[in-house]
Amino acid sequence: MGLSLDALLPYAVTAAKAVIIFVIGWVFAAVAKSITMKICNSVEAIRKHEGLPRSTSNLVYYFILLVTVVAVLEVLGLKYVTQPFLDLLNKVAAYVPNIIGAVIILFVGVFFAKVAKEFVNSLLETFQIEELGKKYGIEDLGGAIGNLVYLFILLFVVIAALNALQIQAITAPAVAMLSAILEAIPRIV
Repeated sequence: MGLSLDALLPYAVTAAKAVIIFVIGWVFAAVAKSITMKICNSVEAIRKHEGLPRSTSNLVYYFILLVTVVAVLEVLGLKYVTQPFLDLLNKVAAYVPNIIGAVIILFVGVFFAKVAKEFVNSLLETFQIEELGKKYGIEDLGGAIGNLVYLFILLFVVIAALNALQIQAITAPAVAMLSAILEAIPRIV
């Protein structure tokens, strides 16, 4: 009882499609990894963090490979295997706006905190608070107060960014901790 060529042909075509999709996906992932590495190395803010360009390019590479593997499994008709991957990809795609929002809040907040720090430093320098601080043995009173303003604003920024993420397991304890710090500040001062 031999298998005829006609019976094997559909399986061979399906396997060939799967191999072609995998090869195209793998090449696309490698090219995307290379492009991501070049882009990350051209941005000073990313390049100065050691390992971040490589990690980012690897993340892009493996994400594209994951999508490729899901596509290959779909072509092979393994829907029960691909469903958890598709659910994962859908959850990640739905969560991306939260991450982008949190990153924007952090960047804008850090920028605002730096501006406020410089403003306080300039203001205290104008009123010659440094002289008052040196009188009492404090070398850089203006810088210390500027740093306190910076950290105080940063606390609110971190709380806002964590709330934007909407991950209760991280957000609730972090917000409670930061709130406790904020409640303790008046008692310390």
